[in-house]
Amino acid sequence: REEATAAGLNNLRFDVQDAESLDLGSEPHFDALVSRWGLMFCLDPVATLQNAKRWLRPGGHLAAAVWCPPEDVP
Repeated sequence: REEATAAGLNNLRFDVQDAESLDLGSEPHFDALVSRWGLMFCLDPVATLQNAKRWLRPGGHLAAAVWCPPEDVP
């Protein structure tokens, strides 16, 4: 948040929440979603991604990074 403010980026929203149970309603809210090392810890990553898709506006993007396949996550 501090870096975004320092860079003059005032149209960003930062949330830390549980992606598996987050309910933002049915209307798309975001142009982009980013998950850094979060998706691999979801009990149901497919359902989580389906939920995230509802939050993206048409043409929106999702960027996700994971360490390894689910069976290898410590």
